[in-house]
Amino acid sequence: MTEADVRKGMPPVRLSRQEFELRYKSQFVDPAFAPLQRELDAIVGAAWDPYSHSRKAPLTRKAEPGFSDPDMQLISAGRFAELDGYGGYMEPYANSHRALDDSELHEEVMNAARALGNAVRLAQSGRLDDPGTGLAEPNQK
Repeated sequence: MTEADVRKGMPPVRLSRQEFELRYKSQFVDPAFAPLQRELDAIVGAAWDPYSHSRKAPLTRKAEPGFSDPDMQLISAGRFAELDGYGGYMEPYANSHRALDDSELHEEVMNAARALGNAVRLAQSGRLDDPGTGLAEPNQK
């Protein structure tokens, strides 16, 4: 029996500028957008630059020691989206579930979910700053 040729990953799909513009503008076919063609052209131009230079995430931070690649760039969703408490990580199973019943941990997880939702909305609108703004730290250290 011959060994299978295992392929990993997908080849990158590179759209031409013309195809990119066609796909991008396909979202704006409603006649209400007709008077905004000049603005849409400017938006397409602004969107083409990061696409053509593979800048998928403008806000990143360096990974920390302990990651398999500490120099990897991580997409930042704000500090509240990055949980710093992993209850029960090093405890035996019989004890670790109690740490997960902590209301502060629940609030921290909820803040992470809220911040992620905020980050998605802001990124989609092009206004991603600090998605955790306004969230309170549940576990004062």
